[in-house]
Amino acid sequence: MQAFCNLKASEVLVPKPLIVNDKLGFCDVREAYLAFDEPLLNEALLASDMLALPIGRHAGHTKSVVQLRQRVETESVSECAYRIEIEPDSILCESSSAEGIWYAVQILRQLFATFETLIPCSTICDGPSYAWRGFMLDTARHFFTVEFIKKLLDLAAQHRLNRFHWHLTDDQGWTIPVKDYPKLVHRNSSSYSNEEIREIIAFASARHIEVIAEIDMPGHMLGALSAYPAFGCTKGPYSIATDGGIFEDVLCMGNDDAITFAKTVIREVAELFPSRYIHIGGDECPTVRWQECSLCKARMKDLHIASSSGLQRWFTNEMIRVATDSKKIPICWDDVSDTEEHKRVSKQCIVMVWRNSESALRFAKEGYQVVMCPKLDGCYLDYRHLDTPEEPGTIGVNTVRSSYEFSIPEGNRNLMLGGQANVWTEKICSEERAEYMLFPRLCAISEALWLPKHKKNFVDFTSRLEIHTRRLIKQGVNVYRGPLQ
Repeated sequence: MQAFCNLKASEVLVPKPLIVNDKLGFCDVREAYLAFDEPLLNEALLASDMLALPIGRHAGHTKSVVQLRQRVETESVSECAYRIEIEPDSILCESSSAEGIWYAVQILRQLFATFETLIPCSTICDGPSYAWRGFMLDTARHFFTVEFIKKLLDLAAQHRLNRFHWHLTDDQGWTIPVKDYPKLVHRNSSSYSNEEIREIIAFASARHIEVIAEIDMPGHMLGALSAYPAFGCTKGPYSIATDGGIFEDVLCMGNDDAITFAKTVIREVAELFPSRYIHIGGDECPTVRWQECSLCKARMKDLHIASSSGLQRWFTNEMIRVATDSKKIPICWDDVSDTEEHKRVSKQCIVMVWRNSESALRFAKEGYQVVMCPKLDGCYLDYRHLDTPEEPGTIGVNTVRSSYEFSIPEGNRNLMLGGQANVWTEKICSEERAEYMLFPRLCAISEALWLPKHKKNFVDFTSRLEIHTRRLIKQGVNVYRGPLQ
């Protein structure tokens, strides 16, 4: 991208680092090589490929070196997780962690892609504002290939994101095998094998991204009920949904076999995924079938539960117990708030807030950890980019600017873990459309979660985004190019 050779490092990076001090001069990397500390082998091998740098020392003193160094403690700015020094004859990346080195490599990746051989000298000190910086992909409504998921994970890594929330089941499909219930995948047109899931997890882990599985229950269960109709209140027959919506047929709360099924699924998924977390769903669960079901009514009587919402609270606490027994931290959608305050689900569960930002502080005040992805605050990327009839997407509108302006409430900082973007795929039927909906809004959210609020500047972001968009297009990404607000 020689057209940008007069720009500075601070003018081309997304998300923008906390501190970038531009300096005079360039580092010529045409004959550079890569050196690294032994614990950073994984990062070095990937960096060698991404930056097209050979590993090891070469004879002669004219070649510049790109060095990855693990330090014990930084003497620089206390808030930075890594530091980069770009000098005329060397580039030094140092951090106390392999993750910090990885983020430094992503900075170099953008600089190399922009400036090619003459990298502008600078000092960069950086670190994230929030621990949870993620994106969710729904593969139950539309099935995506392993290679495409890897492409998205690599793009997420370039934006220094570190969580991949994988929505694997819904009314429209069930895409993960469960050993004791083989009909789940036999009745669904597409699914991932355990080997493919492990391949994706390994690919993500090498890029410091944690893969978190979601099994949505007790609602959004037609993918399971179509295979095992006895687990529903009416016993079926049930069909996999072919369109979006909220469906009344859900898991029967009074059927012991249905509860055993749910627990077995959680245990198997917990064993397959090494993540610290497991998402157990909990959103949009109608109770009309429970109100009519003799087994559900009997369960309510036995447990002294007065309302159908109490049934879901009981079920969710049962799944939380299974998850914690499996050494996992459970996550629930914020629909768990649809009960009386003194009868909420266990605080062992992280609450994922999707319906409105206001409830996040309330959950935090009650002692819950919170991850934010409010649908109307720029986080739902299946919504349209603009309010125009020709723009694809679902009913809402989230502009690039609204994604950039997404922010985490200031109160209860220790309980506000961070946030993520969500991509539901009822209206997304191709990889190209998924990319169009994701980019550049995911770029905006990555910066919103990386920088503290007082350092964000949308005008500055749009200037850097122009260059970043060219980098994305060069990688074959189908980027939305319309108005940003």
